Amino acid sequence: MGAIKRISTVLATGAVAMGLLLSAPSAQAATAEVQPPGDTNATGIANLMVNGTLYDVLFVREKGSILYSSGFDFTTQTDAEDAREAVVNALNVSSAVTVGPAG
Repeated sequence: MGAIKRISTVLATGAVAMGLLLSAPSAQAATAEVQPPGDTNATGIANLMVNGTLYDVLFVREKGSILYSSGFDFTTQTDAEDAREAVVNALNVSSAVTVGPAG
């Protein structure tokens, strides 16, 4: 079993930022995680496929300088746009109205 990457998506001053972490693999389709269950706030997206790589997304509020201290996850504009589109598509098929950390 290989590792998959995890994306942390930031909501800070109107900008969305992404950072990667390692996670366990899964064969499920992208699923918006809503907390608390039955609510309309997405706290993340599990199993998001972007250009052949599987990610788990976590929406957090943090300064970009902290999240990007080790660099950006997507090094081309095309890859970043593909990731953005995958996130939008996953959220559009969910019950989520807002995104952000729980609480």
